[in-house]
Amino acid sequence: MVVSGFGISLRLPVGWEGRIFMPDPDPDAPVLPIVHAGSFALPSDSSAFGSVAIGLMNGRGAFLALMEFGAHKLGRPAFAQVGLPLPLARDDFQPHALHLPRPGLVGYQRLFSLGARPFSFQAVIGLADMDADLAETNEVLRSLIVEPGNWATL
Repeated sequence: MVVSGFGISLRLPVGWEGRIFMPDPDPDAPVLPIVHAGSFALPSDSSAFGSVAIGLMNGRGAFLALMEFGAHKLGRPAFAQVGLPLPLARDDFQPHALHLPRPGLVGYQRLFSLGARPFSFQAVIGLADMDADLAETNEVLRSLIVEPGNWATL
């Protein structure tokens, strides 16, 4: 299955769910696309990093969150890397990389740019079947396509 929207697309393996959405409007900041994908049924969760979804993982599965930042971040050193360094390896994931540490889960975070658009990325993987979930995560990330464009709304 392919999920796409706002110039972003991902191919998801069988059993995965995903969505690309705009969060609730913020009167003080531009609203930019967020991508959530996971190897389980995703709850309705509009938080940027999917805290509700991650809370349901119980040490199993994979969850990905991709959040776009405003174009003013382009050119800053934190976003200098173009694309994600694939494939992600087991050693790239650490418990302290999670926004909220949870038993049985490890995370990976990276700032990067792609398609002249700056992003924050987070992957969370359960330790129960980490190798299989990591392989599927890399498969999904290799399919990521980002088209240039400004999707910000005020």
